[in-house]
Amino acid sequence: MKKQIFEKYRPLGFLWGSELLLKHKQAVHFINDCERMSLVIVGMDFFKKEEDGIVPLLNTADYSSISQSADAVQRSIAAARKLLKDGLPDNATWVSFDIKKGKWAV
Repeated sequence: MKKQIFEKYRPLGFLWGSELLLKHKQAVHFINDCERMSLVIVGMDFFKKEEDGIVPLLNTADYSSISQSADAVQRSIAAARKLLKDGLPDNATWVSFDIKKGKWAV
């Protein structure tokens, strides 16, 4: 599943090292697909375009503490939606996701 979603979004974002960076609009669709595919969002990293290139921001979203719970998919999706509802935080340009298959997914 992770490979499938990665391949779907690769043409919509771009690779920076091993990170697939997505803008806000694509990130919202990515979250919807994670929900549909029962994928847990374990965390998100944010990046900003600067004169020097791409700069990783220090503030990240870490949902690893809920990633083993029975409702991890729903809780991580809700948290990600809430965080991104008005755009990317800290004037970030891009976001990357750390995802995994939900433990109780069918």
